[in-house]
Amino acid sequence: MFPVPQHLPRSGGDHLSSTAGQDDPILDLLRPLLSSEAQSGPSSSNANQVKSVRQALEKAARDNKAKTHELVLANFPTISTHIQLSTELQSNVTEVQRKLSGLEKEIDHSDIKTSFLPPLISTLNSHFSATTSRSAAQAHTKALQALSKHADRLRKLESAVWMGQGAEDWVLDELDTKEGYAVSDEDLRQGEEFLRGTKIRKDIETKDNLLKSMVVEQITDGFHKAVSFSTPTSPQQGTTLSLQNRITLQHPKNSRPANIVGAPSSTSYHLSQIYLALSRLNLLEKLLQTLATRLLRDLIQPIVSNKRSVSLSSTEALSVLRLETPSSQSAKEALDGIKSILEFVSNIVFPPIAVPERDPFLFGVTSSTFRLVLEQLILPSLPPSLDSVPDWLEVLAHAANVETTLSPSTKIVQPFFESEAGLTWAQHRRYAVSDEVRRLVLSGWEGWEGTEKEQEKETIVYVEVEVEEGEPDVPIVIDEKQFEMKKDAEEEFGWGFNEEDQASQAKEQAQPIKPEPAAVGNSGDVDMVDDGWGFDETSTSSGAGPSSPPKPPGATKITDAEEEADGWDLDPSPKPTPAVEPVPTPKPAKPAREAKRLGKKVAKVKAEDDYDPWGSGTESAVESVTSSSSTSGLKLGRNGNGSSSGYSNPSNATRSPSPPPEVIPSVDPKKDEDDGWGWDDDAAATQANASADAAQIRIPPVQVKRKELKEERRIVKERYLVSNACESLVGIVQKVLADMEKLGADSSPSPSFASSSLDPILVEAVKDVFTLYRALLPAHFSKKLYDVPSLAMQAYNDCLHLSSLLSKLPISRSAVSDESAKLLALADHLFESQLEVQRNTLMEGLEQLDELRGTSDEKVFHNSERAVRGLVHNIESLARVIKPVLARSKALEILSYILTTLISSLTTYVIDLSDITEVESNRLTELFKLVYPLEHLFDEAGDGEMPTGGGVVVHVNGWLKFCYISEILQASLIDITYLLDSGSLVDFTSDELVGLVRALFASSEKRDGVVDRIERDGTGGHGAAV
Repeated sequence: MFPVPQHLPRSGGDHLSSTAGQDDPILDLLRPLLSSEAQSGPSSSNANQVKSVRQALEKAARDNKAKTHELVLANFPTISTHIQLSTELQSNVTEVQRKLSGLEKEIDHSDIKTSFLPPLISTLNSHFSATTSRSAAQAHTKALQALSKHADRLRKLESAVWMGQGAEDWVLDELDTKEGYAVSDEDLRQGEEFLRGTKIRKDIETKDNLLKSMVVEQITDGFHKAVSFSTPTSPQQGTTLSLQNRITLQHPKNSRPANIVGAPSSTSYHLSQIYLALSRLNLLEKLLQTLATRLLRDLIQPIVSNKRSVSLSSTEALSVLRLETPSSQSAKEALDGIKSILEFVSNIVFPPIAVPERDPFLFGVTSSTFRLVLEQLILPSLPPSLDSVPDWLEVLAHAANVETTLSPSTKIVQPFFESEAGLTWAQHRRYAVSDEVRRLVLSGWEGWEGTEKEQEKETIVYVEVEVEEGEPDVPIVIDEKQFEMKKDAEEEFGWGFNEEDQASQAKEQAQPIKPEPAAVGNSGDVDMVDDGWGFDETSTSSGAGPSSPPKPPGATKITDAEEEADGWDLDPSPKPTPAVEPVPTPKPAKPAREAKRLGKKVAKVKAEDDYDPWGSGTESAVESVTSSSSTSGLKLGRNGNGSSSGYSNPSNATRSPSPPPEVIPSVDPKKDEDDGWGWDDDAAATQANASADAAQIRIPPVQVKRKELKEERRIVKERYLVSNACESLVGIVQKVLADMEKLGADSSPSPSFASSSLDPILVEAVKDVFTLYRALLPAHFSKKLYDVPSLAMQAYNDCLHLSSLLSKLPISRSAVSDESAKLLALADHLFESQLEVQRNTLMEGLEQLDELRGTSDEKVFHNSERAVRGLVHNIESLARVIKPVLARSKALEILSYILTTLISSLTTYVIDLSDITEVESNRLTELFKLVYPLEHLFDEAGDGEMPTGGGVVVHVNGWLKFCYISEILQASLIDITYLLDSGSLVDFTSDELVGLVRALFASSEKRDGVVDRIERDGTGGHGAAV
């Protein structure tokens, strides 16, 4: 075929693209007609255009013919060759078709005469049948030969097994081959192939397995017979290992086959042959594992635990290793026994033979043995102290030598001796210390028995000093009528101040009178040098009530007879003392009680409009008494039984007294005969006016000394109770520190006992002592520390004591600084927790008081009284149990906190009351007086302790305010005015004092005057009268 010219179109139309026509002029011959028709339609084509197109087409046809002719001429040889080939191919195809038709006729099986195929097929079938019969006969023959071989082999094996020859090499070889026997003939191998998968072959395999199991049983029984353990029949006997050098295998336990004749063979096998047979049967490894287990359990373990010793006996046929019960055995003797056992195992039990299982077995037994030695002989005998370590290291070194001798490749004891023994001992020492601390704490902290300790502490001590005052600004003026008073009248005067005996009084009257500043201008007892604070009245006030506000000038201790004479009688007449040189100052008259009686409210009683017992008719009497009472001593410290009590106030102790007034009005004795109810006000006023004109006597000013409190810093000794167990705890630490010191001083055969590596662990052991104490004691004794204040405070002391001892130990301060701080934190926690417990108990009791409301009701008052008594009892009980335990300053700190909480609550309750009746004021006073005995909790120090001075006032904040409230509850407006003048109410705020005055007194001009003064001048002393 010739190629198609490029200018001619090709089949498929792939070559007909828009781009091909643009370059071929022949294809563009019709473009003028096509373009004009597209623009204006068919009618626009003219004859000239059609003619030109026709001519162009004709010319193109001629050109194509010429081009075709040229191509034919150029490709004529190729075209001619193709034509010849086509002709030959056509003739050949015709010939093949002809011959194929003839062949079909020749092999037509339907035409027997002309076809050759049926005879050929018959011949081939006959040949195949003959060949198949021959192959089957040959396979049958080879299979029979293989079966004959198997039968002979099985008969031989069975006979050997029943004759006790299962350990023979040929028997093991026959049992070890894959086919059951070694096949060297090609025909037998083909016979085996023919038998594969047949039933008879499966029967042969079953027989082989049976014989093999019988051989395995024979050899295994022989091994157990050769190496046997005997179980002891009594605890005194040990295990015995017996080893026979030669063994005769027993015949199988199955029934004897009929084809086996003859007696069993008497062939014996050496133990090494048994090992070899077991190794070839792949049974030795499992048996050796069992043997190793029994060796460790029945032989090694009893020796390691020092319960048995080793006894060996050996003959040519039998070797015996027996364990016996020793009377005593050291660790070295136990190691020698272990060495004997391992040598017996490696030389006799498993003699050197070429089996791969021997070395792993011996290595495993040796490694396990020395691991037991380390874990159950060496480590349990770790000494708790360093003194026994050399003996222990000697045993450890001996064990390392035994290990190196028996098995150099075993590295268990030797590395431990060289690098781990010291660290292990240090850790063991640390654990032992922890266990000792646990036993100490959990066993009851040694019954909380304690020992008194003494400590020195810098504290502030309040001491009384005498201070000389300068000359008073004005001379003392005394009413001359007071010198005419008689001694017997003075004894009838019920002020409640005890007089000196007659001898001492006469002696004092003979001396010049030196009035103290507090008494100047108040007609006081000028020879009295006490400042009224009560710090020097310890010997005389032990049975008195609570500390009270400063006494009015001239107040002295009264006797019981005088108390009975005084009572509430308001009309005592002061009697002048006999005149002496110089003239003494007489006792002041008792202040009138009219202001209190006039201003006091009646308890919730409805007043009648037409009856006013507190009418204005008494105003003049009150006014006449005011000037007198303001200059006379007032008795403010009376208890319910009429006793007086001194009081200490460091804030007032140093306060300078107000300058005395220049003139003191005289007091008419007849005025004191008034009953205090204001019925004789006119007479009292007349007598007061008459006394104002009386002659007066001036006493020249004298030098006065007064006492005041002064702070001094002193080192005082305090005793406190510390548990005896603290010394035991510190003793544990000291033993550890002694071990550390000895490690640094001595040399050890083991490099692992270097102090540089052991000291950090022992330091941690020291820290563990205090860590366990802090963790165990609060948890184990939590209920006791909550319920028993003395134990809680003793635990507080223990923590402080341990912290102080910790700082004194010969150990790095930085190593235990945290533990010291944590002990102090635990002490603070114990102290604050117990303080919170006591406060909660106190607040629960205060809740029963209902803020002291409604005490006018008898039932409410009794409930409140019972509650207050209970609170006082609890505080006293607390003081009794903690004072013997705590240092005095710390015990007073707790009592101060508890008592401050109590009195501040009671004070707040009373101040918050908007209205207080007379009954309520009396009962509130009774309730307050129940608290007064608690001031004795702050008495001076006991035997051997340095007093701190100041008493309850120094330690209990608000005690003065609390005591003044009870005075205010029983005081008149005049009394309150005196307290204001003396500066005794500085602890009150103006609002608090105004509220109390308004709650206690009915509205009146005098009450309003007092209120105005308080609001104007505050609660400090100014010396102004109402």
